[in-house]
Amino acid sequence: MSRFPALLVILTGCPYIFGDTDLGGVDHDNDLDGYLDNEGDCDDSDATVHPGAPELCDGLLNDCDTPTLPADEVDDDGDGYVECTIDARGWQGFTVIGGEDCDDIADAIGEGTFPGAAPKDGLECMKDVDNDDYGDAHPMRTEVATGTDCDDSANIVYPMSQEQNLDGLDNDCDGEADHIILGSTMLTGEVAGDNAGCSISGIGDFNGDGFDDVVVGASQAISKAGAAYLVLGNSAGVSSASLWSAQARFSGETAYDRAGTSVSAAGDVNSDGYQDLLIGAPGEGSAEHLAGATYLILGSSSAGSSMDLANANAKLTGEGDYHSSGVSVSAAGDVDGDGFDDVVVGATGANDGGAAYLVLGTKTGLADMNLKDAQARFLGEDEFDNAGAAVADGGDVNGDGYGDILVGAPGNNAGGSSAGAAYIILGFPAPKNLNLIQADTKLKGEVYHDQLGFSLSGAGDVNGDGYGDILVGAPYADGPGGIWSGTAYLVLGAASGIPNMSIAGAEAKMTGETASDHAGDSLASAGDVNGDGFDDLVVGAPFAEAGAYNPGVAYLILGSQLGVVISNLAEADARLAGASALEYAGGSVGSADTNGDGYHDLLIGADDESTTASDAGAVYIVIGSSF
Repeated sequence: MSRFPALLVILTGCPYIFGDTDLGGVDHDNDLDGYLDNEGDCDDSDATVHPGAPELCDGLLNDCDTPTLPADEVDDDGDGYVECTIDARGWQGFTVIGGEDCDDIADAIGEGTFPGAAPKDGLECMKDVDNDDYGDAHPMRTEVATGTDCDDSANIVYPMSQEQNLDGLDNDCDGEADHIILGSTMLTGEVAGDNAGCSISGIGDFNGDGFDDVVVGASQAISKAGAAYLVLGNSAGVSSASLWSAQARFSGETAYDRAGTSVSAAGDVNSDGYQDLLIGAPGEGSAEHLAGATYLILGSSSAGSSMDLANANAKLTGEGDYHSSGVSVSAAGDVDGDGFDDVVVGATGANDGGAAYLVLGTKTGLADMNLKDAQARFLGEDEFDNAGAAVADGGDVNGDGYGDILVGAPGNNAGGSSAGAAYIILGFPAPKNLNLIQADTKLKGEVYHDQLGFSLSGAGDVNGDGYGDILVGAPYADGPGGIWSGTAYLVLGAASGIPNMSIAGAEAKMTGETASDHAGDSLASAGDVNGDGFDDLVVGAPFAEAGAYNPGVAYLILGSQLGVVISNLAEADARLAGASALEYAGGSVGSADTNGDGYHDLLIGADDESTTASDAGAVYIVIGSSF
């Protein structure tokens, strides 16, 4: 009997033996996890492994039920890292590091797939969905460290990326979309001091190939005789180049003519299907001293030949000494409804208060003439009004089928000394001479020295209501940003036209960002840049600062069914800044669809840009797109 007590001691001293619970032999629980080896504990040496155990990041089948390891515990790409976060117990064998592999498919250096593989994001591993080498700032997986990529669905968006194209994206993750430094596509002046880009215009299809073309003014070129350059659009768009390689150069007749001070589309003055162009030379003096001249070049399929402006298709000369006709030029649309487009020419020195002249198109185009023989003359109200400082095609503001004319008089005093004014002359079958006090609409500057009417433009149809809208600039207006911050105003057309009023009643008032920006120094319709069916606006502020002294800025404001809803240009849809100090980008602006893709492209002049040589000047082109 002495053997039985001894056996009892042995049994009670061994806690892992529970007898034969299933009649299959002695049962064990060696790991003390409460599960016997013959009751489903698939690893009785590890207390973390038993039926129903929580799955840990340890490379083991903890619950004894799942036939394979979870995907995040498998080192699929063999880089030594898995996706799950290792528990306090650690990985079995300690051969794999867990919780840091944000891409367990690829292990190549530079793809941001494990710690150290994305050097631009430091040593941590950030999910990099778009393969731009920057991790997502908002990763979906909680075990993935936060990166610095503000949009991990687009591989052109990451810190320090370049904002070069209009795409609606914050490419460089600075919190601002489309704050672009200009320079990806540019046309540069030929030699030092040319001031190319002092004027610029999209002119429609000049040679009939289906692509919009561009004319660039360089008023100081060729010993200040001045020049204008024709650049033809094509399916690939316009590439960066010197204006030396432009398809045509139109040279001023004599020194100091300053041809190219103004350039513009002329419309189709002879209705032959080709768009024509205008070049203003306010220093020309063949008829009278500094009377000025405007030249017409007719479009044709053979366009592309350089010429001296003495050989232009038509020359319109100023009436008298110091009239400076051609200081501004523009298409006027079809003012009299005869099927031929007409043109308007500004002459700030005419009749003491300035003037604008309407010249009607005909089947044979325009004839050489002195502007005293123009079909209509619009005289400034008072001495020093500087009427004609800006002229423009206003579109059809009242929807009556006739083209309307805009004339700026920045020296007008109706709203205060040099508050300025802008006038609308509605189209009519029989245009006539008038004093601008008789204009159909007068818009008065808000306060003293605003110089409203320094610039103006038809705006297209910004809100899609079928009526032409207008843009008027007051670059010397004070605003919240400070003195001379400048302002651009949008006035919407209507069936009843636009009433006489202070410009304070405009539907939109867009003020410059900071003091001395001179926003509104130039402005234009941008066409439909993003293809949404609403015309857009571009406003220049050539003295604005953007990381340098006076690089200049142009602003894109998108149209909408509500028109324009911003009040400060800091809220613009895009901000396009010159690349270097003292370029004065935005001194001229325009638009054209240079590559025929259906989206208008922005044209931004910077007449003191110095890539070629000091103050050779340049024009930047920014391609439109859907965004």
